Amino acid sequence: ARIASAAGVKIAEHQKVVRLDKNAGLWRISTEGGAELQAKAVILATNAYTGDLLPGLAETIVPLHSFQIATAPLPADLAAGILPEGRISSARCSGSIPRYPASASKSAGLAGWR
Repeated sequence: ARIASAAGVKIAEHQKVVRLDKNAGLWRISTEGGAELQAKAVILATNAYTGDLLPGLAETIVPLHSFQIATAPLPADLAAGILPEGRISSARCSGSIPRYPASASKSAGLAGWR
């Protein structure tokens, strides 16, 4: 944002845009508060709840559910039992791909995504 501002870009934060149209190379932006703006370019910073502001955009967002879990440091005998030779092992389970890396702290971790 600092670099963009230094280049003359005007940033309007915390403004809910309710309408976004492009005509003759310019974007027309209408906000919930009634402001009407025009711009040559628009950065649409949104999330999974993008709504229908730009038709077709919501369909391009791919949901990615991820998780990470780590244990407290494991006793050597327990670590050896679940992490043979200290190597990373993996298995496929319920659409997630868990990973069990042995960390430098001798803890086990579990990470996956769907």
